[in-house]
Amino acid sequence: MFIGDPTPMKTPGDPDTWPDPSRKWPDPNTKLGRDVVASQYAMFVNLLMTFGYIGPPPAKPSDPLGGSIWQFLTDQKWPIGMPATPGYNQGTVTKVEMAVILDRLLQAMNSYNAADGSGGPPGVWPPH
Repeated sequence: MFIGDPTPMKTPGDPDTWPDPSRKWPDPNTKLGRDVVASQYAMFVNLLMTFGYIGPPPAKPSDPLGGSIWQFLTDQKWPIGMPATPGYNQGTVTKVEMAVILDRLLQAMNSYNAADGSGGPPGVWPPH
């Protein structure tokens, strides 16, 4: 959907360039603490679960990141606006999409060099 590389899955041995540094929300180089990263991850989970599992969409969050996620999901009419997958009901497809998105978020969290912890280089959180 909106997290990760939209190209086909890489063949074994080919490097995966995700997360793409050009696909970030504002201020990607801010050095965030683990508490902020955890809070932002929880916001992703809450919005995805509300849109995709509970429905209807919640009120737009005042937080800039939450507002960006909300706006994207609303503009895409997710999950209702997504094309059907033959042989699967929309609820199943939506749950699989959420699982993939959350897996990518955990990868990004794991690679983020938080201000108060280990990880990768600054600027890979939050992913877009």
